[in-house]
Amino acid sequence: MTLGERIAAGRRAAGISQEALGERLGVSRQAISKWEGDAAVPELEKLIALSRLFGIPLGALLGIEEEKKDGGADGETLSERELAAVEKIVGRYVSELEKKTPPRRLKRWQLVCLVLAAVSLTWAVWGQFERLSARVQKVENNLWGMQSELSSQINGLTWQLADLIEKENSLIADWGYRLEAYDREARTVTLAIWAVPKRIVDGTKAEFAAEIEEGGSYVSAASQEASGRYCARIELPCDLEQELKLSVRLEKDGERQVQLLETIGNLRVQTGLDLWCDWQGSFGHQRKDGSCAFDGSARVQIFPGSEQSAEPVSAQLEILRNGEVVYIEPVELPAGPFKELDRSIELHQAVELADGDALDLAFHVVDSLGRDQYMLAVGFDIRADERGWLEADHYDAIQPDYDPMKRK
Repeated sequence: MTLGERIAAGRRAAGISQEALGERLGVSRQAISKWEGDAAVPELEKLIALSRLFGIPLGALLGIEEEKKDGGADGETLSERELAAVEKIVGRYVSELEKKTPPRRLKRWQLVCLVLAAVSLTWAVWGQFERLSARVQKVENNLWGMQSELSSQINGLTWQLADLIEKENSLIADWGYRLEAYDREARTVTLAIWAVPKRIVDGTKAEFAAEIEEGGSYVSAASQEASGRYCARIELPCDLEQELKLSVRLEKDGERQVQLLETIGNLRVQTGLDLWCDWQGSFGHQRKDGSCAFDGSARVQIFPGSEQSAEPVSAQLEILRNGEVVYIEPVELPAGPFKELDRSIELHQAVELADGDALDLAFHVVDSLGRDQYMLAVGFDIRADERGWLEADHYDAIQPDYDPMKRK
């Protein structure tokens, strides 16, 4: 049988027409007719598709081996027997060329086999190329990893060297600061600061300066202790969110040297406490008399924001109506140096309300610097409907930096 006859037989065995086969392969019915009449040879991908469609090996379709009774078509690569047959045909063809025999016209199936042999060789070379590319990529990744690690080590050494140079050139061996007091009436905060010079020379005077980002400067003369440490206290405005540049100035015989100690950003955050308050319960109201009730528990938590954090002095749950406190539930603080607080507080309290009221449940803490910190647990806006019955619209929940004044 010719290749065309085998295609026709496979199509009839599959029970499909020439037109249907052409639609599946993406060709016209006339192309199928030419294949079956041996007037044209299908392209390689079409042969592979026919092999899959008819369920026979590609070698059997080409007539270079018998069809397996219990096997299907591979469809993607040639079998070992197919490759052997292709190699045999190619070898025979090359042998004839070497004998310089007059060229003869090859049959279509021989041309197809030669094409398949070339494609197989291309696939093999391409596979080797892909494996080689994978190895090259692996080497490149290893080199990149080594380069990244080396760069990281160099950066680390650079920072260490810069730190050593800075320490070597520094005038100060050690220093520190802390917030000591907060004056609510004067709206000021006192910053205690100290420093130990590397070289302690008799007659050296020192002063500390705190420069604010906008250009203001606050300077205080330092006193020297017996250990050689210079200490001072600087009184600053209470707006602790401004950036501060702390420096020390050493003066001896009219010669002044200045050392920048640190730039401090947002002292209020650094010295503040982290609060949390979560309400678990219900909020109900009686429609006619306008009373409501909180019925449940609130979980309250306090954590130091940093090493410079103030300590809590008092803590309480507050029910506020239009920003005014109408009920207070005290929260007991732990004894001794403060580390943290985590407690659940039962709350069962009714409040009288009217149309247009704002009702909030908030956690209120006063710290050792005299500052007030709030956190809103839950809030409601009260309104009356067309019948005069009160309804509560949810306002907000778990809101840090709550400001009661905004609810008045």
